[in-house]
Amino acid sequence: MTKSPDTLYRQWTLLSLIPRYPDRRSTSELLSSLIKAGFDIEIRTLQRDLVKLSTLFTLSNDTEGKKNYWFWSEDCVAHEFPSMNPETALAFQLSKSQLTSTLPPSILGLLHPHMKQAQEVLNSTSSHLKDWPSKIAVSVNRHFISK
Repeated sequence: MTKSPDTLYRQWTLLSLIPRYPDRRSTSELLSSLIKAGFDIEIRTLQRDLVKLSTLFTLSNDTEGKKNYWFWSEDCVAHEFPSMNPETALAFQLSKSQLTSTLPPSILGLLHPHMKQAQEVLNSTSSHLKDWPSKIAVSVNRHFISK
């Protein structure tokens, strides 16, 4: 096992292992995943990381007996690095109206943080793309056949 002293990289990896609500992972599952990823880490270090990260990000936890389960809050903002640009935000906004009527609610729920972020990006930009969704209309006849 490689010993990585890079705290930032370990915490970054940890953040990627935590699922969005309603899914959740126990501290011991997170520890196991970090060890498999090559980090030489003790449970106490992981617990400190989780507490610190939960003060910076919208992480939450549930306790059942002696187990702690961690998850991203349901309404958390999607964190993307680099951040979403206006072109990508426009693509999300234009696809939102089309996807709403075709995808199951569970999938739409997973896309909601990205759609919310797209709206925020477009609202805060000075780009001409900001007004694009209100300047166009899309009409598509759709016929779906289920098998």
